[in-house]
Amino acid sequence: MRPLLHIGYHKTGTTWLQRHVFGDSETGFSQMGGAQSLIAVNAFDFRPKRIRKQMERQIGRAQAKGLVPVLSSERLSGEPQFGGYDSEIIADRLATVFPNARILVVLREQTSMFLSIYKEYIRRGGAASLRQYLATPRDGYWLPQFRFEFLEYHRLIRYYQGLFGAESVLVLPYELLQARPGVFLGRIGEF
Repeated sequence: MRPLLHIGYHKTGTTWLQRHVFGDSETGFSQMGGAQSLIAVNAFDFRPKRIRKQMERQIGRAQAKGLVPVLSSERLSGEPQFGGYDSEIIADRLATVFPNARILVVLREQTSMFLSIYKEYIRRGGAASLRQYLATPRDGYWLPQFRFEFLEYHRLIRYYQGLFGAESVLVLPYELLQARPGVFLGRIGEF
């Protein structure tokens, strides 16, 4: 069974999916660990062969039980507070480690998503007003900050389709999970 990589987005029910679907073998899934080794590692320290070997052990254990191995982390879609500066880097790392994976992307209506991201920023101690949060740096330097490009979902989706093939990328709206969870989960199961 090909692994399923659930890359987020943030604020789209990821924690619920991890706890109640991907973390429950009764649903047919087996959640793998190790997402941080693909995200929070300096580019000079990224060792894809070592990570692939670790992941292959987890994939093998899941497959031996007849379960679909899943790596799930909203952080795999990039860091929204920093404009998704690392989205492409993470996608390339995933393609290197999991060349035959299937990708699940859950997205959310952009206004709702933006407000949720900003609220999370405030909850984590961010002190910028909404105006300051959205301000473009005037000095010409690129600073890690929220950028609306992060909410242009087609960019990341197209990139993943290029890496894994369009047939290997499933995109679902968070609003479907809210309104019709059975249909939402059914589409994941069919995929």
